[in-house]
Amino acid sequence: MNAEKIDGTYIFDESLSSYGNFFKAGKILVDITTAYQKILIMDTSDAGRIMFLDNDFNVSTIMESFYHEPMAHIPLAMVNQKENILIIGGGDFGVASHVLKHKDVRHLVMCEIDEQVVQVCRRYFPDWAGKAEGDPRFSLVIGDGIEFVKKPGNKAKFDAVIIDSTDPFSSARGLIAESFYADVKASMKPDGVLIQIGADTVIYKKLWLEMIPNIRKHFPFFYPLLVPIPFYVTGAWGLVIAGSEESSIDPARVTGEYINSIGNVKTITPDMVKGWFSLPPYFKEYISGVV
Repeated sequence: MNAEKIDGTYIFDESLSSYGNFFKAGKILVDITTAYQKILIMDTSDAGRIMFLDNDFNVSTIMESFYHEPMAHIPLAMVNQKENILIIGGGDFGVASHVLKHKDVRHLVMCEIDEQVVQVCRRYFPDWAGKAEGDPRFSLVIGDGIEFVKKPGNKAKFDAVIIDSTDPFSSARGLIAESFYADVKASMKPDGVLIQIGADTVIYKKLWLEMIPNIRKHFPFFYPLLVPIPFYVTGAWGLVIAGSEESSIDPARVTGEYINSIGNVKTITPDMVKGWFSLPPYFKEYISGVV
C-alpha cells in the first residue's frame, strides 16, 4: 500500500497500479517524517480519525476493535497463564488497552521503536493511551523489538508475544526473519503463544511463502487466521498464531464464557473465531508447499 495526498484533501492508498482506496481528509492533524517512518493522522467526516504509518493505512477510531480485539483476546485465550505479556510495536496503544481488560494479566510490556508514534498517539488517540498508561501493570519501552527479545533478562519470560507492527512486507521485514522467531521463542515460556500481523491472501499473498517457513522452524504449531477488518485493502487480513504445544492453539478455547469475562467485546464470537481458523481451498493450495 502506498498512501499519498492528492490536492491536499484526498488520500489515495494505492495497493495495485489499478486498485486502491480513497480517503477524504477533513483536517490533517499530523504529517511528519521520523527517523523510522512517515506519520499521517487525519480526521474525516464519517470514517473516524485515521492514522497512516509509512504510507500504509494503519488504524481508524471506528474500526479499531476489528483489529485490536483479535490481536489481544485470541492469544490470551490460548495460554494457561496471562502473567507476562509482550507487545512488539503497538505504538497507538490500541492492543495494549484491550490486553489490560484481562484482570489476570500481571505485567504488560510494549516495546515500540518510534517514540514519535507514541507521542502523537498520546495526543490524538488519548482514550487508548490513557487506558494503557493509566494502568500500573503497563510498561513502555522505546526500542527495537528485535533487540529487546534477545536480552538475557527476557529469556523464558513471556506467556504471550503480540507482534503489532507495520506491514511485514515493507519496513518491518525484519520481524519475519528466521532469526527473529528464534529469539521470540527463547523469550517465551514453553507453553507461550505468538500472534502476528501478516498479510491478505490476494494482493500480498507472497508474504506467506516467506513467513511460514521461518515460523515453522521454531514453532511446530502455527495457523493463519483470516479476519475481516474494515478499511484494510481487501476487507480481510491475515494474522498468524503459533506455539510449541498443539493443545494451546485451539479455537475452541475462545468460549462464550471467556468472551463474556472480558467485557464489552464488540467483534468476536466463538463461532467467528472457528471460521477464522478455517482457510479457503485456494489459500490452502497456495501455501501447501510450505506448511
